[in-house]
Amino acid sequence: MTLQYISDEMISADYFEDDYLKKYIYENGISGICSFSKMKRKVVTVDCIVNVIMKGIRKEYDYAEDNFPPDDEAKISFGPKPIDTYDLVHEEIAYEAGIEDERVLNSMYSKLENRYWSNIFAEMDRSERFSKWDEYCSLLEKSRLSAEQIIAVRNHVPLEHPVRKICEFLDDIYDYCRRLDLIEDFKPEESIYKCVDYIGSDFSDVYGIDYIPASFIGTSLPTYSKDNRMNEAGDSMFYGSGNIRTILLESNADKTENINKGKQYTIGKFHVNKKIKVLDLYRKVNLMKIPSLFDLENAEQREVCLFMKKFSREISKPQSESSVYRPTQVLTKYFQRTDYIKGIRYGSSKDNEDFNTVLFVDTNDCIEKSDSVVMERVQLIKDKYAEPKTYKEIENNNYNISWI
Repeated sequence: MTLQYISDEMISADYFEDDYLKKYIYENGISGICSFSKMKRKVVTVDCIVNVIMKGIRKEYDYAEDNFPPDDEAKISFGPKPIDTYDLVHEEIAYEAGIEDERVLNSMYSKLENRYWSNIFAEMDRSERFSKWDEYCSLLEKSRLSAEQIIAVRNHVPLEHPVRKICEFLDDIYDYCRRLDLIEDFKPEESIYKCVDYIGSDFSDVYGIDYIPASFIGTSLPTYSKDNRMNEAGDSMFYGSGNIRTILLESNADKTENINKGKQYTIGKFHVNKKIKVLDLYRKVNLMKIPSLFDLENAEQREVCLFMKKFSREISKPQSESSVYRPTQVLTKYFQRTDYIKGIRYGSSKDNEDFNTVLFVDTNDCIEKSDSVVMERVQLIKDKYAEPKTYKEIENNNYNISWI
C-alpha cells in the first residue's frame, strides 16, 4: 500500500487498544513527543504505524476496483458492498486497532489513497475453513452410513470416497483443538446435574421402591434414546449441566404447554468416579485470545481461533429438526472413538450464558454411592436427587432444591 504522503507526525501506544500495535511501538519506537498528546513517550511516525496496519488490513481487504471498474457504480454494488477508504479507516481500522480519537483516524485517512475496498471474506464467512464445514455437512446429508459406520470404515474405503473427506475435516478439528489446548480435565469434585420428566410423584407406588435409582435419572437406555444433538437414536449418552436452571430449560420445562400440564421434573446430582478428559467447545473457546489482525506471524493462528469461535456457535445453534444434528453426531462419535476424550462441553441453545456437557457413559455406569466403583471405566455416581416438582415450584423457590 503506497502512502499518499509522508509526514513527521509522531504517535504513542496510548491511542491503540490492540496489544500487538502497542507492543510494536514500545519495541520499535524512540523517545519523543507524541503529536496528539504533546507528552513525552515512546513514539513512531504515523506513516510507520499506518504501514503496519495496512499490511494486516490487506489480509482481509482487497482493492474493489481489481474486480470492478471504480467508475461503474452498478458493478461496484454487485456482491458484497465495497467501502471507501474513509469508512475503512473510521470503521474497520478503528475497530480492529481500538482507536477512538478522531484526530488519529483523520491523520491516518489523510495518508491513504481514497479508493474502494472489498472484504475478501464477506461471502466466504472469513475463511475457506468454513467452506469445508459446509462441504462436511453436505457430504453427511448424502451419506446413508451411521455415525459409527463412518468412523469405522474410514481406513477401508478408496481415497476418493466421501467418508475420507468427512474424516479429514474431523482430523483438522481435532488438530485445532489440540493446538488451542481445548482438551481439559473434568474432575470428581465437579457436580453435574441431570433432569428427567418421566418420573412422577407416584413413583414409589408404581415401582414399589422408596427411592429413585441413578439408572432412572442418568443415561437413557438405548431403547429410549432418541436422536439428540450429540447422539443418534439408540446411542445412549449422558447429557447434563453444572446449572439447575440450564438443565430445566434444556428439558423444555419452561414451555407453556408443559407448565399448563403440570409436568414434573426430577433432578439428579452426579459426579464422575475419576478424573477424565473432555473437549471444551464453550468456556475455553469463549476465553480464547484471538491474535491481532496486524500480527502477520500469527495470521494462521488467528484464522484457526476465528474459525473455532464460529464453529462453537454453529454446533450449539437451536435446531428444529433432528436431521440437522447429524454433523454434530458424527463429530461426537469421532471424538468418542479416540478413547481419550470422554465427553464434550458445548454452549446451551436454551441458555446463552451457560453450557451443557455430554459424557460417554452408559446407563449401567450411572451408579449409587453405595455401589462398587469400577475405576477401569468412567462412571457417574449419584450424590443426591430431588423429588419430582413442577417447573414453577422449582422456579418460585429460586432453583433451590430440597435434596434427598
